[in-house]
Amino acid sequence: MIARFRLSEAADDDVEDILLWSETNFGLDAHNRYLRLLEAAVAHAAASRESPLLKPRPELGDSVLSWHIRQSVIRAGGERVRTPRHILYCRWEGDLFAVGRVLHERMDPTLHVDPDTDWA
Repeated sequence: MIARFRLSEAADDDVEDILLWSETNFGLDAHNRYLRLLEAAVAHAAASRESPLLKPRPELGDSVLSWHIRQSVIRAGGERVRTPRHILYCRWEGDLFAVGRVLHERMDPTLHVDPDTDWA
């Protein structure tokens, strides 16, 4: 079964920034590879509700989870992204998988993830 999901406005902005940076620094092919990986990662995480790969992040809020996109590389198809560096910060809203932010692994999520406002 395919789970329903959505990206918050902040997550959508994160993805735009990630893809622009990727294209500017590595070209259009890299942009397209990373886009495929991000799409695959969201779908993979949304389909993995009970997976231990979907990590509880209680320091970010009661229902916040994280998913490193490297866990989805094999599902992206085509040429692979060698060193994925981003993490989805997400939560379940009933049967809807909501992605609140997509942050670089070196970013401190406590400074960027707000469980009260990042999900709409």
